[in-house]
Amino acid sequence: MSVLALNLPRLPAMPPALRRGLLGGAAWGLALATGLIVVEAVQCGALCVPDALATLAVAIPAGIVTMGPLVALAR
Repeated sequence: MSVLALNLPRLPAMPPALRRGLLGGAAWGLALATGLIVVEAVQCGALCVPDALATLAVAIPAGIVTMGPLVALAR
């Protein structure tokens, strides 16, 4: 197994701008999702886990797509 792992071609390193975009967009989406989940929990009086997971599943990719390019090009 280790011989196969050593013979695999190396993947190219991720460019710094792409890394910044992915991490910044995901962080923005996570912050947005956290805020929305807290507002929903306060309004309903309890935390609904399926709704929270659905909010996370939509907010994080949306953050990567919308804010990611802005964060990547911010330098």
